[in-house]
Amino acid sequence: MEFKKKIFDGPYEVSEIQININHDLLRGLIYFPSKKFQKPYPIVIYFHGFPQLFTLTEIVKNYKFILDLGYSFIVFNFRGYRFSEGKISIDSQVTDGLKIIKFVETMVNNEIFRINEVNLIGCDFGAYIALILCSKVDIINRLFLINPIINLKRHVY
Repeated sequence: MEFKKKIFDGPYEVSEIQININHDLLRGLIYFPSKKFQKPYPIVIYFHGFPQLFTLTEIVKNYKFILDLGYSFIVFNFRGYRFSEGKISIDSQVTDGLKIIKFVETMVNNEIFRINEVNLIGCDFGAYIALILCSKVDIINRLFLINPIINLKRHVY
């Protein structure tokens, strides 16, 4: 699977992700490591917190070291945040995570990513969603939680 228009951020190839979910568009970015690394790549998917304070490119800047280790990096807006359409809900965010995983599985089948190297970083409320997602799929190799919201009732009610 190759993308038609190649865009670079320094040594990293960048592509836009757009996934249609129930007539709402989920948008994100996928960064590939520099050319010194060969496909298939290990992948890290980033689940942002609530509210999403930083732009996608700002998030990537904090994680470029992952690209330098040879990993690809996916960052996206859950539906209802910034450039993704739709309404914010736990159900929609879990569905968004599942759709991103399906996208990654397609890329695995096209030998872009390694099946045994699909990893998640969840930040804040994104960590809560990542935990739910890990209970629903078995493709996740590693899960790293940053400032996780584990007790949702404490934060919402």
